[in-house]
Order: sequence, then C-alpha cells, then structure tokens
Amino acid sequence: MKNQTLKNEVRGILEQTLNYSRSTRFCDKLSDLNFIETHVLRVLGKYASGRDYLQTLEDDLENDRIARATYFSSLHSERRRDMIGECENALYKTLGVEMALENVDHFRKFPELDEYDISSFDGHYRKHACHAPRDDKGKYRATGGIFGLNMRNGLMQSLVTTDFTVSKTNEIKAFKKRFGASFIGKRKMICLLDMAYWDGPYWQEVKALKQNGIYVI
Repeated sequence: MKNQTLKNEVRGILEQTLNYSRSTRFCDKLSDLNFIETHVLRVLGKYASGRDYLQTLEDDLENDRIARATYFSSLHSERRRDMIGECENALYKTLGVEMALENVDHFRKFPELDEYDISSFDGHYRKHACHAPRDDKGKYRATGGIFGLNMRNGLMQSLVTTDFTVSKTNEIKAFKKRFGASFIGKRKMICLLDMAYWDGPYWQEVKALKQNGIYVI
C-alpha cells in the first residue's frame, strides 16, 4: 500500500471517530480532523521538536501551513483533550467489533481460556519536551501514562495520562482510580501486571466486586 493511500485510509478512520465525539467544534485555523491527523503523523515520525515537525509540514507542499502559535495553543485545549478521549474510546470499540467479526483472537488455540478476558497493563513514560515547564521543585517530569493491552485482539487503550501533579511513584494510585470503571466486565478476567501493581488487599477487593472472579499474574 502506498503512503498516500495509507494516509487516506487513516484519515477516513479518524473522520468516522469524530462522529462519536460531543466535543467537536468548527475551527477554520486548525480543524479537529487536522488536529488529530497532524498529531498522529508526528507520533509516527521522528522529529527533534514540535518546531521541527511544523517545519517538515511546511516543506511538504501537500500540507497547508499551520501557525506555530495555533499548533502549540491547541495542545492546551481542554475541549480538544476531551475530544481525543471520546474518539479514542470510539475507535477502540469500533476496531474491537471489526476484529471480532474477523475472528481475531490470539488465544484461540487455548479453549480452556475461552471464558476469560485477558489484558495487560503497564506505564510508559517519555522524555520531557524541550520547552516543558518544571514542577514546584524545579524538576522536569516525564510525560506518559498507563496503558491497557487487550491480549486477545492486540488493541491498546490509554487509561491514565500523567501531568505535573502526578509522579511516577503514584502510578498504582492512578491505576486503581481508573481500572474498575474501564475494564471490569461480566466475564472472568486475567490481568498481566508487573510487580509495581501488586497490592494484595486491593486485588482481593476487586475480586469481591466481580462475581466471576479476577486473576492476577
């Protein structure tokens, strides 16, 4: 598949997910679709900084120029942050349905696990941006969050995004706050975790809330 064809496919998927967001607004300087698309392309590429990325876009004659102030101001928009979350949830569910229709299941060879949902969780942190602010102690905080991976279909979902008030040492606290609402369902569940997530009383409490049981590896 050619790069341009792949780009058009991704753009079409992003357009569909926007239909599930209640936080979209019209913006003639940087539309919501262009906002998502440009950030997807930035993540997929290798750039020294945000300014380097904008320069690359400007050098590409197929792209309209995005003003530096517009681009960086959009990163602080709470409305666009909410929009991204809504689109992500919609995309996760949509792709999950499509994969189920295609019978995608990496544990199909293990029928004894048919009644289990299987997910892994871990934190991932990146080096701070070159223009990132410092915290109240004058130090930089790594940017990142906690991600959940559906081991059956391979789909990953962001659970928690860190900010300057949540340090890496609070990862388990952030996980506890979000885990129940997002991943506890009607089926039995196996969770794959590293030792940072071990908290015996907490997992016993979660297991008590789930009628079919939850198992931790």
